[in-house]
Amino acid sequence: MSAEMTRRNFVVGGALAGAAAALAACAGETAPEPAPEGEGEPEPEPTVENPADLVLKNAAVYTVDDNWTVASAVAVKGDTIMAVGSDDDMVAFIGPDTNVMDLGGMMVTPGFMNGHDHIEAKPKDYCDMSQLDISLDTYMQAGHDYIAANPGLPYYSFKYMDLRAWPNSAPDNQRLNEEFPDTPIYGSDASGHGKIVNQALLDLCGIDENTPVPEGGTVYYYEDGTLNGYFSDAIDMFDNLPELPAPTDEARIAAYLELEQAANSYGITGFHDGGSDESKMKLLHDYGETGEMHLRVSMPLWATNAGEIGPELGAKVVEVIDRNQSLNSDYVRMNSTKAIIDGVPEGKSAYMLEPYAETAGVEPDFCSYPYWPDQDVLSDFVKTVNEAGYSVIIHTMGDGGAHMDTVAFQHSYDTLGETWATKRNAIVHATIMAPEDIEACGKMGIFNATQAVWFYVDPQFGALELQMFGPERFGREYNMRTRIDAGMFMTSGADYPITPDYRPLAGIQCALTQGSPYPGDADDPAQVRNADEVVTFEEALKCYTIWCARQMGFEDILGSIEVGKKADFVVLDQDISKMDPTRIYEANVVYTIFGGKVVFEG
Repeated sequence: MSAEMTRRNFVVGGALAGAAAALAACAGETAPEPAPEGEGEPEPEPTVENPADLVLKNAAVYTVDDNWTVASAVAVKGDTIMAVGSDDDMVAFIGPDTNVMDLGGMMVTPGFMNGHDHIEAKPKDYCDMSQLDISLDTYMQAGHDYIAANPGLPYYSFKYMDLRAWPNSAPDNQRLNEEFPDTPIYGSDASGHGKIVNQALLDLCGIDENTPVPEGGTVYYYEDGTLNGYFSDAIDMFDNLPELPAPTDEARIAAYLELEQAANSYGITGFHDGGSDESKMKLLHDYGETGEMHLRVSMPLWATNAGEIGPELGAKVVEVIDRNQSLNSDYVRMNSTKAIIDGVPEGKSAYMLEPYAETAGVEPDFCSYPYWPDQDVLSDFVKTVNEAGYSVIIHTMGDGGAHMDTVAFQHSYDTLGETWATKRNAIVHATIMAPEDIEACGKMGIFNATQAVWFYVDPQFGALELQMFGPERFGREYNMRTRIDAGMFMTSGADYPITPDYRPLAGIQCALTQGSPYPGDADDPAQVRNADEVVTFEEALKCYTIWCARQMGFEDILGSIEVGKKADFVVLDQDISKMDPTRIYEANVVYTIFGGKVVFEG
């Protein structure tokens, strides 16, 4: 690297003036004349006035800065980046106690951040069906085992059952009634939006055919008109379920630590949570204060935690977020709210502009319904929250819901202009969007918190989306190339625990290929959704770094490897930018570094 390039890529903080002078000498700018042979004494080694605690060298350091600089070394003091440059540049920062890690050409990027996953700060109080074989026999046996291991509960939750276990992906409670005639079972489908309950649970809650259905919810019936036990986005009907034993704070932190350790092993150092309440905010704030926390989490308040959907909800949300600002730190921040506009395709509750496909098995003109009573209420909600300086993220699956989001964001943008909050508004998921809404959101710079691991034609949700939407709309789903080209910012996660595999490397592979990220399937063209919609490597990495940091409101300290930012890195054994993208699954996380400390070593 030339001296000129060295100076351009090497940035020194204000406190490092003495080290800068030493660096100038190393770069050859003021090279001294050699002393005549035999004259004078050797010059002593220059003293390192401000040595680094950690130096990573001999690496491909993808800084993700505005110039997309690729350096070879980085120096860290405490939890903060003090210098970025070449291996030679680091001489000025290596003292006798500096931990120097020679990475032998490995890849270094900012720590990965996932743009939408649910950080469960509580132990599981349910039977997890997500990793089981897809069959009712398997689900029923797992349920019996769970009940035997947890006697005496008022009801039992069976979560994440795949709808394909039922004929034509149409669930009912016949089998649950046979297996558990007297034990209330509160089941859910893989998305969590659909509830599959037995008659004992209906009796416990006092639900029958005359019970009012909440706005946006759908209830399903047997041919004789009786409830068949499947409820899509109608969770409010179960508000009178008895309370399960509340976990202690110690148990909640233990569950959080289990997730944190797994996340660190995947290179993850931050999450934009899928929805939080004040209790979780306080819990993680207090844990962050111990200095032992190894994740940075942006925690959007569930909007309905503040009150019912209506004209006053925006002001109530602002009140709750305002009173939690004293808890903001470098570990946790609450600067947004999470709303829900519709349901999910497989539950036939995603709100669509045009009717569902004939194969969905619904009425010919059925488009589902939005959760919000009217557009003006949603628009005023967004404007009120943005005006207070907070952003709004909205769970959205159907193009009808995305249109409502777009109108609401446009109203706020036109009223308030480009503010921090209006620029961080986000549509979560956005399975499908109308072209004109993509264009409008692009002009505003709206974020799309999507799930790259959903991009390929996966055997679970992909098959159900095709059934509900038909082939034409199925082919227009997750068109991320189109959205980025329009000006939208993409972030990515997995909606964990809905999708258990929330590894960023899997998401990056999907984003680059629109195909499966798994060995044995990665070369299968039948699992590629739309090859024309792949993104570039630079865009894919930004999804999990700087763009996510901006969506989270953490870009002041995270998202790129630059002087003054936190020393959160992931070290990979291969430079994935140079790999066959269908083989990224072969790359491994070697180290995850959080605040300058190694928190995972593979």
